[in-house]
Amino acid sequence: MQHRDSGRKWVALNALAHLITRHVGQLHIQYHQVGQVSHFFQGHFSGATLFHRQSGPRQNPRYVTGTIITQALERETIELGSLEPLRDFCFCTDGVRGHLTVAARGIPGDLYVYGQGTNISMQDWADMILRTGREQGYWPEREIVTTAGRMRPGASEVMALRVGYEKLHRETGWEPLTSWEDGVAKTIDWYARNRDRWIGRVDWLSTGRPSVSASK
Repeated sequence: MQHRDSGRKWVALNALAHLITRHVGQLHIQYHQVGQVSHFFQGHFSGATLFHRQSGPRQNPRYVTGTIITQALERETIELGSLEPLRDFCFCTDGVRGHLTVAARGIPGDLYVYGQGTNISMQDWADMILRTGREQGYWPEREIVTTAGRMRPGASEVMALRVGYEKLHRETGWEPLTSWEDGVAKTIDWYARNRDRWIGRVDWLSTGRPSVSASK
């Protein structure tokens, strides 16, 4: 992207960096909300980014990744909904880089959509999380069960989602740098070290107390 001057580019970049880091320090940022509000100053930069299926530390523990990890840390059985749908998961730091890349090098007024670029079934995603946590000593064997209460109602389930990033890569060179395995490992570590920040927010407990000892 060619701006009228380099200072204009950095105004946009610094404004977005401030917005993102301010929220990331408190909780897992809702990237799509931040990205769509990307008009900073009149005449400086205006664009939109849409980052799908983020995962990582500080994310709402009611989302699927947090739901799997928090249950695995606390009890023997992991209750999930349908295991067949395919989803595209991209690590949070790659999302931050995407927003900053668009601010610095994107075309004003354009829309940029990006993610990991490949998808994985809920069954395989859960298996990867449980395997990673087991190998790193966070929990022993865990069992996955499907429960009706976690199924989407009626025909509302979307069976496959995948987010391409071809346009952003073509124009700026951006691509995800964090593998699923590395992102999952970092996310498990955060949840394991910050139990007090999520135990009262999970939706699989009505009392805020674990079903079994986390050491089991």
